[in-house]
Amino acid sequence: MERKQEEEFGISAAAIESLERNFVEVMKELSAEDNLERFKLEYEKLHRALKKSHESEKRLIKQCQELNQEIVNNAHKIQAALQLSQDDETTIASLRKEIEKAWKMVDGAHEKEARAKDTIQQLKKEVARLTTLVEQGAGLTLGHESNLQDLIEDKKELSRDRDASKAKVVQLTHDHKELVERLKRLTIDNDTSEMNLQIKTQQYQQLWKEFENEQKQKEISERKVQEYHQSIEKRMKELEGAKKTLLVRQQEQERLDKRAKEERELVSHANKNFEAAQRELDTQKEKLNEAERESQQLKSEIPKKQAELDKKIAEVSMVEATLVKLQKVLADQDEELIALRADREKLQGTSNGYGSQITQLLADIESSEGKIDGMERKVKEMARAKNLTVTMNVREEGERVRLEGTRVIEQGKNRSLAQELDSHLRQNEVHRREIFVLEQQQAQYYAEAQEATSRYQQALEQVRLGNERKAQLSLELEDAERKLKNQQSMYEQVRSDRALYKKSLNEAQSEINEMLRRFKLMDHQIKQLKDELGSKERLLCQAHATHKQLGKDIANAEQRVNNLKEDYSHAKGRGDALAEEIKQLSQIIADCDTEKAKQHMKFNAVTNERNILATQLIRRNDELSILYEKIRIQQSTLGKGETQYRDRLVDIRMLRDKVHELRLSLRVALSRIRNVEEMKKHVTLLQRQLMQERAKVKALYEELQNPMNVHHWRSLEGSDPQEMENLLKIHTLQKRLIAKTEECVAKDRRIQEREQEYSQLKNVLARQPGPEIAEQLNVYHENILRRGAQIQRMETELESTSFQEAEYTTEVERLQSELQDVKKKFFDIKTKNKLLKKEKQMYEHLQRHPLAAFHTTGTTTLANGNMPAAVHGATFAVHHPQNQPRFAGGGFSLSQ
Repeated sequence: MERKQEEEFGISAAAIESLERNFVEVMKELSAEDNLERFKLEYEKLHRALKKSHESEKRLIKQCQELNQEIVNNAHKIQAALQLSQDDETTIASLRKEIEKAWKMVDGAHEKEARAKDTIQQLKKEVARLTTLVEQGAGLTLGHESNLQDLIEDKKELSRDRDASKAKVVQLTHDHKELVERLKRLTIDNDTSEMNLQIKTQQYQQLWKEFENEQKQKEISERKVQEYHQSIEKRMKELEGAKKTLLVRQQEQERLDKRAKEERELVSHANKNFEAAQRELDTQKEKLNEAERESQQLKSEIPKKQAELDKKIAEVSMVEATLVKLQKVLADQDEELIALRADREKLQGTSNGYGSQITQLLADIESSEGKIDGMERKVKEMARAKNLTVTMNVREEGERVRLEGTRVIEQGKNRSLAQELDSHLRQNEVHRREIFVLEQQQAQYYAEAQEATSRYQQALEQVRLGNERKAQLSLELEDAERKLKNQQSMYEQVRSDRALYKKSLNEAQSEINEMLRRFKLMDHQIKQLKDELGSKERLLCQAHATHKQLGKDIANAEQRVNNLKEDYSHAKGRGDALAEEIKQLSQIIADCDTEKAKQHMKFNAVTNERNILATQLIRRNDELSILYEKIRIQQSTLGKGETQYRDRLVDIRMLRDKVHELRLSLRVALSRIRNVEEMKKHVTLLQRQLMQERAKVKALYEELQNPMNVHHWRSLEGSDPQEMENLLKIHTLQKRLIAKTEECVAKDRRIQEREQEYSQLKNVLARQPGPEIAEQLNVYHENILRRGAQIQRMETELESTSFQEAEYTTEVERLQSELQDVKKKFFDIKTKNKLLKKEKQMYEHLQRHPLAAFHTTGTTTLANGNMPAAVHGATFAVHHPQNQPRFAGGGFSLSQ
């Protein structure tokens, strides 16, 4: 088999053996001739080169066979790896389907959790309502008990649903763990197959490099064989010339020894020059090979440098991405800063409003203190009036009774004024406390403003650090570009050196050609000189033969002619042998050329197969890279699924805590239900109190049905503008509260719309999985993150608005309570003023008619310290207009 392959690829063994035999015969023939020593040496060199090329050809054929076998094996291994990758794709697809099923189940569980949350919230609201009803003292009726039973049954159903969802969650976690383990096993198998494939590809590349090296060596040996063939042809031509000139040289050998020596010296000198040129050529070739090796090294380093450059470019792109993110963060921080500034301005506005309220309250306190001073002055005046009445009591006995009554009245007034003074002092203390609370709130708002400024300074510091990082990265980028420019300059320098070496090689080859041309010219000149010398020597020989011993010369000439004839015959036989040998060598060369053509065709076929295999390998590598990308995407999706699964576990844990809290609240409610009898007793007491309060309310309602001060709120704007301003402020706050609630409802609606869009996008992405949408998924993920940040900001705004709403409601309640207090004070003062006016009228009437009271009442007895009963228990007729419209607390008509 190997011999057949050798015969197909190279020279056959029989041809080699015939060449060996011919070589031995030729060497035997050449060893007899001393003149052809150089030809013999050259012929030996050619034979050795031929043997060496034949051995290297055998070695190359063997290596080609080994490489073909390895290529076949590697092709089988690549097919096996591709089959494994296809199996991995099927398993990945099945895992993807299972993961989709698991996600669907998780979505179902999420929906159930949402429904459970809604029911829990409803139950919480119901429990809170029940607790408030229980705390307020409302007894449990039959409807409430049935409602409670329904709630308990709903709770049991919810607990059963929760247990079922727990079992489903446990099953899902178990399935997820199994899927994760299967995925890990598959990833490990895939990694091992990738490692094996990489090892095989590295071995294939190494074998391919060895094959290329052997091919290069084979090409070099072929070039050498061609050179040897050319040198053989040259030597054959020289041999033919030598055959032609052999007769002439043998005839003229004795006369041209000196010339031959000179010619040998010239030829040796030319050979030395040729050998020197050959050595220079070899040195230039070595330099060229070194330059090519260096260029190959540089070419091999160029991808590394290119990879480093790509890494640097990737780092620059990452840095640019981080800069973009930092800019986004800065923009968000600027927006937050603007919002904080707006909040700070709002807080300053509110603090200014509180300051104005504080000033108003201080003004109210000062006005109340002025009123108190007026009351004290009135008390002093009353005291003076009392002294006057005492003096008048000494004068008259009848007036004594009146003065005693007035004294009692004045004492009551003094007590009422003292009580009013105490109430004003208490109000003053309350106002001082409110001022202290407002000052604390102002300090708190100032601290919040300082915290906002500190956060602003931190944001500026982050911006400065980002700018420094950007400058550092730009410096690193410039350094990398500088290195790249240096590498490019080195590469250009190597290219220029290579061009110089190539130029020097061309010059050396031109010099060698020039020397060969000179050698041919010198050889031609030598031949011409030989011809001239031969002609001259013939003339001299003829002249010498005519003058000296013609007979001896003729004898010698005859002897020489005989000798020359013998030499000619001998040389002719040798020439025929050499011609036969030349024919054999030319036949061998023709066979070698045909074999070379066949081998070249086979080499082309092998190179084509190699190119086909390389393209297939590149395609397989691309497919493997696509598979790796798919696996990476699946791993990323699995990681996201794991994170979402962890979030769901956290939600389940929170739901468990909430269920535990609900159980505790249920136990508390059940413990309260045990005290139903006591509650019923308490409810009866509360109902009695409620009946009493209703009676009071009825009495007050009847009093309101017949209002005493109809046009009070109309005269309020002129008499008490502060109260009117408080009412207007209440209305404005109510309007602002309604507007804020409407804004909250609109924001909630927007949030729900965004959540619906997010759920729709999630469903669309779940229906369209695959690596081709990875970029869209990243974009959607960024949009979702942005929307989540917007939702968080909106939630914070909603919390702030709700907090402001709570503050406004508290402020409204406080103002309403203050308004009620002020109304009460106003009504008390009004009634007291009216009583004082009526008492003053009675006092004046009694002064005018001292016995009229006794005549009108018909009683003469004194009550409470000799006071007339008419004074103590007198009833006064008050005129109430019947057809007047009634007004509410804010001065609004109720009968329109």
